[in-house]
Amino acid sequence: MNETPSTRPRHKPTRSASSQPYLALLQRGVDLRRTKIRRLRAALREQRYENELKMWIAVERLLREL
Repeated sequence: MNETPSTRPRHKPTRSASSQPYLALLQRGVDLRRTKIRRLRAALREQRYENELKMWIAVERLLREL
């Protein structure tokens, strides 16, 4: 049987247990980007990145957000 958009079963999007804390923070209006930037900067200061490539990718992304 061929399914068309109107005949496909509709599924509710599911939220994994790992996303629940983030969803609750967002609903309270917490800016998760600032939290992530603070963590990234701390990791860079402490040189906790696994390798140099990963560090440079994170720095590039951080600079794009500023």
